[in-house]
Amino acid sequence: MSDPMERFKQVFFDESAEALSAIEQHLLDIDLTAIEPEVINDIFRSAHSLKGGSATFGMSRLAEFTHFMETLLDMVRDGQRDFTQEVVDCLFECLDCLRNLVNHYQFEEQVNGELIAIVEKQLQELIDGKQEGKPVEGSGDSNLNNGLVHGKHWEIHFSPDEELLLSGNEPLRYIEELLELGSVNVVCDSSDVPPLNQLNPIHLKMKWLITLDSEEAISEEDLAEVFLWIEDEATLEYRCLDQEAPQLVSSALAETTKSAPDVKVDTVSSDVDNAETSKAKAPAKRTGQSIRVELSKIDSLINLLGELVITQSMLSTFNNMVQFPELRRLQEGLGQLERHTRDLQDGVMQIRMLPIDFCFSRFPRMVRDLCKQLGKKIDVVIEGENTEVDKTVIEELTDPLVHLVRNSIDHGIEMPDEREALGKPRVGTLKLVAYHQVGNIVIEISDDGKGLAVDKIRAKAVERGLIDANAKLAPQACKELIFAAGFSTADAVTDLSGRGVGMDVVKRNIQSLGGQIDLHSEENEGTTFSIKLPLTLSILDGQLIKVMDETYVVPMLAIIESIKVKRVDINKIGEHDISFKWRSQFIPLLNLAETFSLPETKPDSEDSLLVVVVEHDNQQFGLVVNELANHQQVVVKSLEANYIKVDELSGATILGDGSVALILDVGALMSRLKVH
Repeated sequence: MSDPMERFKQVFFDESAEALSAIEQHLLDIDLTAIEPEVINDIFRSAHSLKGGSATFGMSRLAEFTHFMETLLDMVRDGQRDFTQEVVDCLFECLDCLRNLVNHYQFEEQVNGELIAIVEKQLQELIDGKQEGKPVEGSGDSNLNNGLVHGKHWEIHFSPDEELLLSGNEPLRYIEELLELGSVNVVCDSSDVPPLNQLNPIHLKMKWLITLDSEEAISEEDLAEVFLWIEDEATLEYRCLDQEAPQLVSSALAETTKSAPDVKVDTVSSDVDNAETSKAKAPAKRTGQSIRVELSKIDSLINLLGELVITQSMLSTFNNMVQFPELRRLQEGLGQLERHTRDLQDGVMQIRMLPIDFCFSRFPRMVRDLCKQLGKKIDVVIEGENTEVDKTVIEELTDPLVHLVRNSIDHGIEMPDEREALGKPRVGTLKLVAYHQVGNIVIEISDDGKGLAVDKIRAKAVERGLIDANAKLAPQACKELIFAAGFSTADAVTDLSGRGVGMDVVKRNIQSLGGQIDLHSEENEGTTFSIKLPLTLSILDGQLIKVMDETYVVPMLAIIESIKVKRVDINKIGEHDISFKWRSQFIPLLNLAETFSLPETKPDSEDSLLVVVVEHDNQQFGLVVNELANHQQVVVKSLEANYIKVDELSGATILGDGSVALILDVGALMSRLKVH
């Protein structure tokens, strides 16, 4: 029998990832010369939420570590310690530990005990070295901070929702957590509990009146932090008693509760102002709402949508039958169906779309850590982070981008002294840009470093046997040798680079996504890698072509142009067409009818051939076809999942007339040309 708590645990893990990302972003953005108290409070709240949730699900190691981290943050909030660079560095280390612990409970990842022990020691040193007596910034009164009421004696009216237990929360745990703030006296009001024969064990019918006495002044916000995890599932009212004869009021209320359990205690009825203050401080509800949906459900919906698109395309063939007046109303309905299908398609595809920031957001932290390791200074500039792309593309794109960014940091941007000697700013710039371009997404990674040295690349390529010493290559062709397998210009092997692994993998991964990568570099000015990808892998923008009696689809991203080539201009070997002159250069020619062994069904009497010029890996070649058909978006179906893997084909689609069209793999066709 499945554990009913697993569903809530998954929500906790999702929210933990969001909390850790929020903390990391705050730490990256923080300005140590002008720290905003609200930023510190946000970091504290995120850590406190993580601690509360982990304790609820019995993740004791995670809860203990987060509590340790929370102690340091609390000292910073109270002004006992400055928020220095040393604290920031320690908190970054804490994030690594927290991610390790979360992954341990979620994916059974091994706990990095050595790292956690080191970070806990750093935390303890920072906690022990607090600056005693340091006044809280921006406050002239030790009992006031940011306008909040402070006091040593409080009353808390805690009324949980009756369905609180269904969310896996234990109310007594929050009462016990108040013990960290001071001594607690608790009175339970069980007047609403029904007789035993009417009792529903999962409905909570109790409420509590809590008196808290602390040796140090605490604020209402400190109390709210304790109950932060369930603030939307309980009624909580706080009342400071320091100015209202606290012992007398507390005792009177306690006696009232004991002697008259059927009387509902209202801890704020005698203090309207405090009630209004508490109401005013209640957090505003979020206007934007979202739900978490399993990816498999979205994939299923997209597959159904694909079938709907195919059906709509089949029915659209009736639009050509204008000679039948009785079909006019059908044509009108089909027009509406086409519009609604297009809108539905756009809407459903948006479900899978995520901002590229989901990928970009990891790089500021990565650059910071690598700069600290290498002694470099680099600013990260991100543009177009809200550009949306398919979730699958983002997942497959992350590793190639990591390689490119690490390459720019290690090989591209110089050391500060070296940059200064060249007349450059001591701080380098790494720029990540994303934007849409004609149904595709373009991502650029650029730096203002030393660029690629053509002579050094050529010498390394000759040394490794990648090119002949007498080979004549254009400067751009030399630069693109960095994508060759096993190529590296590093003088020494480091943990960042120098093993000749990475750039060839980057190119291969990009091409596997149906994209292409271009390189532009100027020596001593910088390097830019430009990646062009389809927005989604589910729908392809393609050109339908006819070869004999078969229909194929060529991805539009690969097509340069379609031209007529005279037979006399084609170079032959025997009966086979080999190449032709295109834009002052000879490029290979591939006859698709011969490639796929299609029977000859069309006369070969024309004096010219129809050629579709395509490009892959910056190399062009021509495809001989018989006819160009429609240019349309097609729903990609996997051949490997539904049939078998077929070389030179990347998938298939169903056309409007119900026939199947195969999608050409331009990269595989290029490889076939090289083999032959």
